[in-house]
Amino acid sequence: MAKFNFPTSPSTNQDYTANNVTWRWNGHAWKRRTGVGAPTGPQGAQGVQGSQGHQGVQGAQGKQGADGAQGAQGVQGNQGYQGHQGVQGAQGKQGTVGAQGAQGALGAQGNVGNQGHQGRQGAQGVQGTSGQVGTLGAQGHQGVQGAQGAVGASGGAGSQGHQGRQGAAGAQGAQGHQGVQGAGGLTTTDADTLDGQHGSWYRNWNNLTNRPTVNTLLYIDVYGNGNQNSRDTARGWATSAVSVPNNCMFSVRWRYYHQWWSGNGTSTSDEDVRTLWYKDGNGSIRWAAGR
Repeated sequence: MAKFNFPTSPSTNQDYTANNVTWRWNGHAWKRRTGVGAPTGPQGAQGVQGSQGHQGVQGAQGKQGADGAQGAQGVQGNQGYQGHQGVQGAQGKQGTVGAQGAQGALGAQGNVGNQGHQGRQGAQGVQGTSGQVGTLGAQGHQGVQGAQGAVGASGGAGSQGHQGRQGAAGAQGAQGHQGVQGAGGLTTTDADTLDGQHGSWYRNWNNLTNRPTVNTLLYIDVYGNGNQNSRDTARGWATSAVSVPNNCMFSVRWRYYHQWWSGNGTSTSDEDVRTLWYKDGNGSIRWAAGR
C-alpha cells in the first residue's frame, strides 16, 4: 500500500489528498473524508456494546532508565475507525397519577357579634389548627353621606406694605439744537385784526372755508364692553355696534384702564372717557379730540 506523507504543521480544516484519499485536519487528528475504491456504502446497524474487561494487576515500578537520545519523528499513522455506539435501552413506563380527592364543603359563616371593650392583651397562646373558610357574606349597604360642614370664617385682610422709596432723579438731558428761525410775522398797523378781520368774525362757523361736511352727530356708549387702554379698540367696538354714516361726527364713551409699576408696587388708572371721531365722505375715520 502506498504511503501517506502528511504535512507536519497543518492548520485546522486543512485538506490533504494522496492515493485518491482526502483527509482533513480537525485540530487534533487527520480524519478521512473520501475512501479508496468503490463508493462507501450505507452505515450498518450498531453492534452490541461488549462488556468491560477486568483491570489488570498493577506491576511493580521499575527502575528509571537513562534518557535516550530523541529519535526522529515518525510518520503519522492512519486514523483508526470509530467504534459503533451501543444501543440505548428503552425507557421504563411512567406510573399512572392517582385520582384527586373531592374538596370538602364550606361551613356557614356565623353572625357577627357586638364589639366588646378591648381587654388587656394576654399572653400569646399556642396556635390552633386553621378552621375551614366560611362563605363570603353579602356586601352591606352604603352609608348615608354626611352633611356638608359650615364654611369657615374668612381670614382678615393683611396689612398694606410700606411704600417704596422714591428713586433718585435722573441726570438732566443735553440741550437740544436751536430750531430754525420762523418766517416773518404779519405786518399790520392794527393789532386787533388778522387779515383785516376781528376775532369775532372767525368764531362764526359760516365765515370759515374748507370746513368738514357734517350731516349727522352720534353718541355711542361702549363703557360696559370692558376695560381697555386703546382708543382704536374702543372705536372698533362702537362702529361694530352702530352703523356710522359718512360725513358724521360721533363721540364714543369707553372705559380707559391702565396699569404701571410705581416704586415697589403697581399703580392703576381707571377712567370714564370720551373720544371724538369724524367719518368723512370717503368712509375714512379720523380722530378729532379726546383721549
